[in-house]
Amino acid sequence: MICTKCKNELEEDAKYCNKCGQKINSNKNWGFSYNKEIKNDEYLNAYLGDDISLFEKKISIFAILLGPFYLLYRKLFAQSFIILVIYILSYQYLPPDIGIIFRVCFNLYLGINFNNYYLEEVKTSIKRIKKKNQELSKEELLLKLKQTSPTTNIGLIILIILLYFIILALLQSKGIKTMDKATKDSIENNYLSYFIPKEAEIKTNYNNYQHFSYEKNKKKCYITIYSQYMTKNEEEYLVDISNNHNKYRQSDIKEVEINKVIWLQRSFEKTNAYQDFYLMKYKDDNRIYEMRFDSSEKDACNEIKSIIIKSISYK
Repeated sequence: MICTKCKNELEEDAKYCNKCGQKINSNKNWGFSYNKEIKNDEYLNAYLGDDISLFEKKISIFAILLGPFYLLYRKLFAQSFIILVIYILSYQYLPPDIGIIFRVCFNLYLGINFNNYYLEEVKTSIKRIKKKNQELSKEELLLKLKQTSPTTNIGLIILIILLYFIILALLQSKGIKTMDKATKDSIENNYLSYFIPKEAEIKTNYNNYQHFSYEKNKKKCYITIYSQYMTKNEEEYLVDISNNHNKYRQSDIKEVEINKVIWLQRSFEKTNAYQDFYLMKYKDDNRIYEMRFDSSEKDACNEIKSIIIKSISYK
């Protein structure tokens, strides 16, 4: 580490310069703080080489675009594998649209914070190398740092990327096979059970989120059955849905009894678009259960909607 005032070389954990007394600002968080003096640090320059210019910027475009794979490339193995596991879990347990938003936001967070965090990790590595090679002169130590590669072999990264997507494909395949088997009897969604005709094509299956398409007489119906934890009650949530459908003609909110449990129902209609929503909060589960039937024609979902509603049971 270099003193910003007199350029004297300092210990990595120094709080004051031992030559001029300048206070040394520590920068060890993931915030927006930024070390503008990295070009003056001989050890960082030796370790990072030409890559030093990438870390003069406050935001890392590579971290935004590549996310955990860029951490892997920069030899932050533990951090990258933890994030990859989180991403796999997000594919498995979050609805697709929410999962995409989560991963995009996380990548933005990585991009904003990566450069400062990585520089601190590099400084820690340099300090460790210094400690192990105390017998070396400064010139020899700089040479050793120059010979140390700061990045991972591209071949290994490609292999891990392939493995990552194979795992995702296997999880998706397992979910679909489980759903195929379940249609012979009934499908479980937490406290809710229901039957889906085998003719319905499975689009998505993520535990609490199922999506199907069904066609009869060239009329298509798209069915989404979904549950999520929510502090709002079903009426408040239905009002939110209604506000997002302000360009649709809306029916009155109705109470519909399905197997001795009350659901709220409202339909939305405009040219070539018809949506029917059913919402229910069951027992002390704190989940909102939502059924949505989408079609381009008002009666396209009538048959399958009747089958599903008649089959609903509760745990």
